[in-house]
Amino acid sequence: MVLSVIFWGAAAWLVWVYVAYPVVVAIVARTRRAPDRPAMATPSLTVAIAVHQGESQIEARIRDVFAQEASGAQILEVLIGSDGSTDATDAIVERLARSEPRLRGMVFGRSGQTPTQEALFAAATGDVVVLTDAETRFAPGCLAAIANAFRDPSVGCATGKLVWLDVNGTAASASEGLYWRYELLVRELESRA
Repeated sequence: MVLSVIFWGAAAWLVWVYVAYPVVVAIVARTRRAPDRPAMATPSLTVAIAVHQGESQIEARIRDVFAQEASGAQILEVLIGSDGSTDATDAIVERLARSEPRLRGMVFGRSGQTPTQEALFAAATGDVVVLTDAETRFAPGCLAAIANAFRDPSVGCATGKLVWLDVNGTAASASEGLYWRYELLVRELESRA
């Protein structure tokens, strides 16, 4: 009897998470009308990058962030939080910061990504803080689109669309792609709701 209750409870939970919840959100999204609100000015951005042992990625990542200005992003500052890096990450950031005053490196003892992000968030001075890592790359216009979302005063959080690039052609990346398509559909429905 107990095993039957556990089985059916778990099955019902899975149906709710993967089927019923997206259906309910889709219904709410179709029936709810967004209120009219006056647009605000485009906010300034702080891009905060938490990194550990990122010497092979950090320079390209910093250049990728500043390249977003070509598509309209207003980048106030880029903060790099080195989470106990013992490679050349800190030296690379320091070298780049000498020619870019909006770039600031912060060195921390090894504490993990979350505490490093919290410290970066506390140090940020932009209207909006974009948290990212050293391996991610932004598509042109990504940061401008994120900042534009905050022109609506009812928006408190925005996210980009994560796209996994399949470089190996493995079955794991194919199933990951299917999961991400599902996840992105649910996020889109939640946003409209």
